Amino acid sequence: MTEIGHNKQPFDPAEIVDLERLPAQLRETYKFKFDRAAELVKAAEAWFVSYPSIDKPEIAANATDRLAQLKAEIDACHGKSGSVHTLAKEPFLKGGRIVDAVLNAELTDPMRKVADKLTVLLKAYHERLAAETRRKAQEEAARIAAEAAAAAEAAARRPLTDEELEAQMQAEQEAAEAAEAAARATKPSIVRGDYGTSSGLRGKWKPKITDATKIPRQYMMPNMAMIEAAGKTFKDKDGRPLTEIAGVEWVFETTLATRR
Repeated sequence: MTEIGHNKQPFDPAEIVDLERLPAQLRETYKFKFDRAAELVKAAEAWFVSYPSIDKPEIAANATDRLAQLKAEIDACHGKSGSVHTLAKEPFLKGGRIVDAVLNAELTDPMRKVADKLTVLLKAYHERLAAETRRKAQEEAARIAAEAAAAAEAAARRPLTDEELEAQMQAEQEAAEAAEAAARATKPSIVRGDYGTSSGLRGKWKPKITDATKIPRQYMMPNMAMIEAAGKTFKDKDGRPLTEIAGVEWVFETTLATRR
């Protein structure tokens, strides 16, 4: 099945973009941003030396201004739709989308569709083989059990010799083993191709929820989004949630917010 391919080298993005020069190009193109960032960092580090902690309103006000300035510059460099990071990366993202469209949609997707169709047909074939194997095993188990029952019924009418008793016990053992074999999952069939390939069924035991109310607590995961939404429904004048949920305590946590 292995096919001989061409000797052309794989596509190299460096044919379009000089990836080795890209870092230097970015530093050169956005030099004004690098200079501004270095200026803000240097000023902040000097500020830390002068004010290792904040203990006065005017110092806190100055720190607030600096933090807002830094966050505004960070957003301008990375995060916002018009940031230099977004603008610089967009051509590469667009290239990635083009690669996906050509190599996925046009190259692999058509093969994947027919591969999926073959998978459905082969799976159905293997499942029919497995069902037939189970049916034959069950029929054989029923035959052996019927023979053992008939022998036991016949033996009940008269005393048994030692040989007959041993034969009866052997028949009952064979019937039990046949029934057990029929009850177990049969060994999956294997189909081997002409080129060393093979196909067959495989599986694993997976859980299926039949009654969620009976699942032990250690296997449950709290739905935090639903709990938080319930807490927003009814509040007191201070904004504290009034909704009571067993096992849940409403705790007021604070984070630093800045506006700019």
